Amino acid sequence: MSNEVSGAHARNTSLFSSHGFVLFYLAEHSGATIRQISDALDLSERRVHSIVRSLEETGYLRVSRIGAHNEYEILLDAHLGHPLLQSVSIGSLISATVHGMPA
Repeated sequence: MSNEVSGAHARNTSLFSSHGFVLFYLAEHSGATIRQISDALDLSERRVHSIVRSLEETGYLRVSRIGAHNEYEILLDAHLGHPLLQSVSIGSLISATVHGMPA
């Protein structure tokens, strides 16, 4: 049995939600604007704003106003909320996904 997922199913399936993608994007682009995040992830600006607010309320993200724009800080010591993943920190998830995982 192959470990690869192929065809249309692979193109339409994602392991992560929009929340995860916004978090991953901000890990690499902490000074991004809502519009930049929106364009990069193909989400509406309204949706990105809602996700950023949710991530901040959940304790995964700190938003600081610097001059005319926001700066985003991922709270790496925060842990995932789901009981199956509560031992996983945001920092370890970001490290394994965004910064590359050994092959």
